[in-house]
Amino acid sequence: MDTACDCEEILRADAAAMRAAGERITAGDMRCLLAGHVARVAIQQLGPVWNVTYTLQERMELARQSLQEIMRTANADTAVMSALSAPDPTERQMALL
Repeated sequence: MDTACDCEEILRADAAAMRAAGERITAGDMRCLLAGHVARVAIQQLGPVWNVTYTLQERMELARQSLQEIMRTANADTAVMSALSAPDPTERQMALL
């Protein structure tokens, strides 16, 4: 899984959907959505190896490490800026009319 590419693509799709709904998008909106996607990826990665017999401290450490690695590879700033600068599909549709 290429987390950086996946996050950028998903954020661009999220941004397009928000624009299509007439919403104004901010960097904060994209960062919030990115945090949700990062959490989803972490859950998917940790699920198969999650051990309920680990202490809470050990499980929290695994989660922290996973989240840090995903954020590092997701290239958060690049993903957010890419989503914000993606062309608005509604503008293209209007130009075609």
